[in-house]
Amino acid sequence: DQPRERTQYEVPLHKETLTSVVTDAELSRSTVMVLFKDKPQKRTKLEDMRRELVEGMFYGIFNMRLYERSQTADSPYLGAFAFDSSFTQNMGGFALAAIAAPEKMESALSALLDEGSGG
Repeated sequence: DQPRERTQYEVPLHKETLTSVVTDAELSRSTVMVLFKDKPQKRTKLEDMRRELVEGMFYGIFNMRLYERSQTADSPYLGAFAFDSSFTQNMGGFALAAIAAPEKMESALSALLDEGSGG
């Protein structure tokens, strides 16, 4: 038996902002997510490992900040997190995501973008 050939999907970079709204009546919660696409980071050298360690520390600190905000009485979201990933072999990037009540989706998105920009 020959292994099946793996299909490679190209995900192009773009300068304009793309949006998508998806609804599902069976979901029990609402989620907002922002993806910032980029070429995936190579992980082949010692400096790549160092960069990965520093990024890991950044995401740990940043996620703690998002958690602390979720614990306040006026938080726009129930929980939020940030992560980086290789979404496909040719596309990486990072994401900001939050779980929020349907009526707080816009304020949750605004808060994510504000925190993500250093605000």
